[in-house]
Amino acid sequence: MPRSTRRGLEAMGVVLSPTLFVPLGMDLRGADTMAARVGYNLATGLDDRGIMYLRFGPPDASRLGGDNTVDPQCNTDELERWRYAEWGEVRFVRPSAFSKGLRTTPEMVFRPMNQDQFASMQLGLTRDASSEPAALEFGLWTAQFRNLGGATTTDLVIVSTTGTLAAALVGDIGGQRASGESNAGSVTLAAAPGRYVLLAHAREGDTLGRQELALTLRSFHAGPAISDLLLAKAWRGDTLVSRPAMLGHLQRGLTFAAEDTVRVYAEVYGLRVSAERVSYHVTYRILRSDDLQRDIAREDWPGANGLEFDRASAGSEGRPVTEVLDLSPQQIPRGSYLLRVQVWDNAAGAQIGRATVAFRVR
Repeated sequence: MPRSTRRGLEAMGVVLSPTLFVPLGMDLRGADTMAARVGYNLATGLDDRGIMYLRFGPPDASRLGGDNTVDPQCNTDELERWRYAEWGEVRFVRPSAFSKGLRTTPEMVFRPMNQDQFASMQLGLTRDASSEPAALEFGLWTAQFRNLGGATTTDLVIVSTTGTLAAALVGDIGGQRASGESNAGSVTLAAAPGRYVLLAHAREGDTLGRQELALTLRSFHAGPAISDLLLAKAWRGDTLVSRPAMLGHLQRGLTFAAEDTVRVYAEVYGLRVSAERVSYHVTYRILRSDDLQRDIAREDWPGANGLEFDRASAGSEGRPVTEVLDLSPQQIPRGSYLLRVQVWDNAAGAQIGRATVAFRVR
């Protein structure tokens, strides 16, 4: 709207925004204060028709304009009505249709004009689900690393236990987003540290599964840190074990056969460099557990097996150090395990951090 027009209307006492859904005295603010504002769903990149389509699928019937084809205000393509056999009619209009042309956005928004349409709109705004069935059950786990291209960004590895995978990170409204997909069942997304919602879809054949969880991406930029752990069945032929190589050999279900050698991988950041070398002490604690949820929260693990090593290698500022260990079948017979890796910086005389992972041997 031109600024001069807005000022003139405001001088006459006209309230221009926010526009509220109050047809027939019905106010949605009691159900959802955000949904009461025109354009609530536009922050998603979809207008309200798009949101309705995703949540309920295509309508059984649709029509442009109202029933009164004589009245030019009803006989218009700025009004669209969808009908669902189960939920009734949903009415959409462009804001220009009920603002005398002052609101000229091209998107359509919900605009109910009776009690039934209001109920359908409320259902469309508050239902948090897709119209496509998602019957596939699958596990999902994640691991965080410093981004390979920039220290201020975090790489999130997302792994499904079965099927192909598509995943997306969604930040606050207007914030950062990232998405990817993989036939191999693991996706790596890069984003700035912060709070996100992770949306993950897995597909096996023609069956879809869906999961959603909140998570916080860590920062590996501020100081010394250790990444999360990756586990793979050890392979032969490569002299250098890298993160891409580990991702190519991941044991997606974190379950190994009794004869497997389990390869453990972590990255260590921020070790103090002295004479172009780094030196650290790493401790592995392996606990056989009959209650993983109970034991992972415990600070001490009485009865755990321990392995300790002093490591030294060439190093430079800002360059991560790769920590790798192969666990033989003799060290991990059949059972459920927790593995904790802790790193101490010898040069700085300080603890770097620790990481924990659960796995099974069958």
